[in-house]
Amino acid sequence: MPAAIRSSERFTFTEERFILCEGDDDKFFLDALISQRSLPKFQVRHAAECNDKKAGGRSGFLHALNGIDVISGFNRVRGILLVTDNDHPTKAFGDIRRILKALKCPPLANATAIGTVAGKPLAVLMIPDHLTAGDLEVLCWPAILAKWPNVEECVPNFLRCTGADQWKKKSSVNKATLRSAIVGNNEPDPYNTLGLLFKKGILSTAHNCFNNVAQFLADFDRLVGI
Repeated sequence: MPAAIRSSERFTFTEERFILCEGDDDKFFLDALISQRSLPKFQVRHAAECNDKKAGGRSGFLHALNGIDVISGFNRVRGILLVTDNDHPTKAFGDIRRILKALKCPPLANATAIGTVAGKPLAVLMIPDHLTAGDLEVLCWPAILAKWPNVEECVPNFLRCTGADQWKKKSSVNKATLRSAIVGNNEPDPYNTLGLLFKKGILSTAHNCFNNVAQFLADFDRLVGI
């Protein structure tokens, strides 16, 4: 039996709706959003939790989805949602298409199309959305500003001073922006990550910057036809 499948058997499907996301930060955010907004129940796991290679990020989706149908409780799953950053427009969705092709699943025409994997309907949610380049950090920035208004002036100054604002990789700039805001406002534990802010209730999902993601999850059943 393939190693990826052996790893997958280490957990059991517990909900009708399953979210596969890139990492811890995404998982803790989505869990908080679902709970705080009383959305339909989803089982949320990140890629590295679901494959023997412990491969995370979007590249880990292939290993996580390979053999997904042999996981205990898969028969109860009615719909699957892939949540990924739109950090490289066209390439991000292209990666999803290549993963599905490698799994011999029908191709998706665009990021809003509904596909199938292992006989289950499949949707894709791009963060911050399928039309906007960015990532979870970009999505959360308005909530960070609302929580800690001082970062609006202080963080850009810090990035300019260190030269991080000149980094070529935009996703790294986004992470540096958010991390500096978190560190400067968390004296008790400056090691808090974005995901832990949501998990610990330090950062709320009530801000309207999360409305579109919440609405997508609320509409999931209708979107995938279950």
